[in-house]
Amino acid sequence: MKPASVTLPPIVVETARAVHAAMERRIGPMPKACHAGCSACCHQIVDVLNWEASLVTDFITQEMPTARRDRAREQAEAWLRTFNAITRAATPAAPLRPEEVNAARVEFRRLRVACPFLIEGQCTIYPVRPVVCRSHIVETDPEACARDIGRVGTEAARQVAREEVRAFDPAIHPLSGMPLVLQVAGALGVRQAVKPLLVPVRRATPAAPAAPR
Repeated sequence: MKPASVTLPPIVVETARAVHAAMERRIGPMPKACHAGCSACCHQIVDVLNWEASLVTDFITQEMPTARRDRAREQAEAWLRTFNAITRAATPAAPLRPEEVNAARVEFRRLRVACPFLIEGQCTIYPVRPVVCRSHIVETDPEACARDIGRVGTEAARQVAREEVRAFDPAIHPLSGMPLVLQVAGALGVRQAVKPLLVPVRRATPAAPAAPR
């Protein structure tokens, strides 16, 4: 039995696990050319949804070996130095806007900056990898991902991700997303500054008023 999350209520954690499991059931059988060791898609800013970030945090603090966590922390600090260098100074009163983060995404893809959890060509958080990683599969020539910066995965897998994420009730927990490193920097114990971001949040839609009788 997995240990309980220390960062989110159990219902949120279990629902997040259910979303991941549903994606595995639906995407797992799809044809794919992806294989262990191909990691071009890991060389860009990887996003995580707020309700699944807790799974990564718990995995880092409770299951990741110390030596591997130290290596990921060093790589996360290098990642943050790059992020901070290519984005403007930000404060809580003037956080980075979504379009500024999107500009950083373009630059990270151009520079081929790797996810800090990619160590020796392997994803070290694979059991709790985010939705965006689970839904990125290609059917042909995985080597083309390194040549085609910004290549996206199959539409069928992306549609599964959209459907499963939409099924997560925002009444349980508001839905938002941001770069993975910024979400889990605290769990890694990074010493680099983390800039504040303006993060759009999808909240529950208020119930429609009852029709008059």
